[in-house]
Amino acid sequence: MTGMQNNSPLGAFDLTQTIRDWKPVERLRQLARESEPVFLVGGAVRDLFLRRGQPHDLDVVMLCDVRPLGRRLASALEGDFYMLDDERNTARVLYRDAQQGVGVIDFARARGGSLEEDLLERDFTVNALALGLKDLNAPQLIDPCGGVKDLHAKVLRPCREDAFEADPIRVLRGVRLALNLGFRLAPEAWQAMKAAAPRLAIPSAERRRDEIFRIFEGRRVSSALRLLDQAGALDVVFPELAQLKGVRQMAPHHEDVWNHTLSTLDELEKVLDALAGRYNESLVSNLRMGLAVLHLGTNREELTSHFQEEITQGRRARELLFLSALYHDTGKPAVAQQVGERMRFLEHETASAELAELRGKELALSQ
Repeated sequence: MTGMQNNSPLGAFDLTQTIRDWKPVERLRQLARESEPVFLVGGAVRDLFLRRGQPHDLDVVMLCDVRPLGRRLASALEGDFYMLDDERNTARVLYRDAQQGVGVIDFARARGGSLEEDLLERDFTVNALALGLKDLNAPQLIDPCGGVKDLHAKVLRPCREDAFEADPIRVLRGVRLALNLGFRLAPEAWQAMKAAAPRLAIPSAERRRDEIFRIFEGRRVSSALRLLDQAGALDVVFPELAQLKGVRQMAPHHEDVWNHTLSTLDELEKVLDALAGRYNESLVSNLRMGLAVLHLGTNREELTSHFQEEITQGRRARELLFLSALYHDTGKPAVAQQVGERMRFLEHETASAELAELRGKELALSQ
């Protein structure tokens, strides 16, 4: 247990004021009684010290029944409370934030009977941090795995040797975090991820889907897919994509279908950043992107609103567009025909749509 005097491990800042300005966390702190020790844990603590803003997806661990405090917080935030698992004493509060949309606060009773045991069960050391919320004048950072050191080093290291074997979904999460945080994967993490990749078929389709969509939500989507391929995970989560490798195309294409698909994702990310993200002059420095912004830039607000729209909870139009781009040419290998020196892919759009629909069903997407 590491004491803190309002100092970030990555540089001093006013921790007390930061918490008090963070509405859901401050309300949680105010509502917790003396008999209800409450700790903010995981990614929210990590992002707090990395100065990544105020995440609206929070994890809270308690050493007692989570229901009373969870219900009080839901009422205070004018949100909804429901149990996720009565046996494991986990619950969720959903509330609406004017700036960030829907906020999610997950409550869980500490696994193993203590906070330290709970943290040791987590995926990466930088996510195994907990911040006590009761006394902001002498806040306590609990760090049993050396996560602060790894935050300094910008490295993702598993909390335990069997972290990925215990939950193969962490293979997907490791790739996502490495790219989104700009951290490197420790050698032991990478080896464990490759060993656990074939086991990704074991967790539920819903869990795979949710982590995949969080990859689509982040940055450098094509790099994430390359890493998943190198880890041996792509064959499990997107088995159709393996067939794209080495399928050559004719001009104006200059890449095989696999690399063309990854290039499509790169270009899509640039277009969305230019038209439906924060304006960045460097993104429109080439003629093609400049013309796109010239013709469509006046609709920036409408485009941003459209791509941020939730089709169903947790899945926005933006992430569904990335899934569509990923599958737009998956039908080509099945219909490929060589005519003389040329390759033809007649009706590949129909074949691709059928594969996309099949993958959507496998990922338990809604209608």
